[in-house]
Amino acid sequence: MRALAVPAALAAAAALTFAVLRPVQGASGTTGELAQGGIAKGDISKTAGDLDTIGVQLVAGSALDVRWASGFPADVVFVDPDGQEVDLGLGAAKSASVKGWPVAKDGRHEFRIASADGSQGTYTLKAIARWEKTVVFTGTGEATFDLPMPASSAIRGKVKPLPGASNPSILSLRSPADAELLIGPVVGSTGLAKLKETACATAGLYRFTATATSGTEEFEATLKRRAPAIPITRINIRNGLDQISYESDGVKAYFDTRCKSCHSFASNYAGVRAYANLSLSKMRAGSMPPGGPRATADQLSLIDEWIKTGYGR
Repeated sequence: MRALAVPAALAAAAALTFAVLRPVQGASGTTGELAQGGIAKGDISKTAGDLDTIGVQLVAGSALDVRWASGFPADVVFVDPDGQEVDLGLGAAKSASVKGWPVAKDGRHEFRIASADGSQGTYTLKAIARWEKTVVFTGTGEATFDLPMPASSAIRGKVKPLPGASNPSILSLRSPADAELLIGPVVGSTGLAKLKETACATAGLYRFTATATSGTEEFEATLKRRAPAIPITRINIRNGLDQISYESDGVKAYFDTRCKSCHSFASNYAGVRAYANLSLSKMRAGSMPPGGPRATADQLSLIDEWIKTGYGR
């Protein structure tokens, strides 16, 4: 691969520019709100005590999906409305996901994000609440089940006897305020009792009672929720990283070791500064250094942060 020459005029002009650059400083933690769920983009600097907090309002009975991605090992803590830590299994990984965590309490839950090892970088947090569409219960004789429902939703379903039972019936569907929502019991015919779609105006636990008679008296209730769409909130709480140093944080060491044997610009600060963006794009594409090995994700992140925080000397 042909070496990139550094024109003297370009290097001199670049050197003049460095003197007037104001360094970018990391900031203390920020707070954001995802309402009922969404996507947050943020960053954690090297500044001691930098902690971001992101709130999300959840309803008991829903399920939470979480996806985490960061350019640094992050310490992600999840806290319930009572201030108790909940282990979601996110750990200190740069990427992790959680599927269908059952929400047990109404109210504001909170993600608390910090660096696990003192390094810095950006992150993306996706926290989406949803409601399972289908819920299945089994009971014997007469049985009552609690069914969490969101506001402005609806429910329908069916009750069928299991082998050896017969005569299924839906006896009652009561609201969180203990109001009966059925005109009367739904008596099954041909081995099946059907619940027509019934509106659930308020959020909370609805009590569903059904029965089967004769034989084993066992039955299965399959209920279908129709929940309103949960709006997705997007927030950006990035507020800056601490400035990366060319000499102290390893940028110089990387270009000395991997680049200057082929490229004269890589032997000094002015040259690396002038060709940093071009070099980074070639590293990402895998064409630099020629013959490999390719730059790691951490090395790419280091150079990217050095550029974004003002090419610190």
